[in-house]
Amino acid sequence: MATTLTLKPGTVEVTGSDYERLEGLFGVRMRVARMKLGSELIELTEYLAPRGRPFPGDTRSNDHWFQHVAIIMSDMDKAYRTLRQHKVQHASSGPQRLPDWNKNAAGIQAFYFRDPDGHFLEILQFPEGKDDPQWQRKDRLFLGIDHTASAR
Repeated sequence: MATTLTLKPGTVEVTGSDYERLEGLFGVRMRVARMKLGSELIELTEYLAPRGRPFPGDTRSNDHWFQHVAIIMSDMDKAYRTLRQHKVQHASSGPQRLPDWNKNAAGIQAFYFRDPDGHFLEILQFPEGKDDPQWQRKDRLFLGIDHTASAR
């Protein structure tokens, strides 16, 4: 069972007038990496010029700018152990089961942590029979990206 996120070859730097128009930024230069997670692809962009402000270190989940990516796991306990082995920074105390009074989310297990740049990531495990059947697979640990979210 695979336990890591995999980078798809092709991290590139881009610049030029087409990207300036696309981004609405004069003189933009970006590094773009494509990552594959299960059957999902995500494209991550780092602005090399002009540089943005650093992600606020004291961000909380109820701040207006809070954002995260939610990754689905087949086994929360194993995923949490793997993340602990890699010494991730906790953003929540540990995996938590969402309460039954929240009908749409009842039984889902969730854990927030930060990537090396301080951005929030969430891992989720859906209980048997809840949500999309693709999230019930057991052939690998990291199944895919369920959602990205912003508190705005």
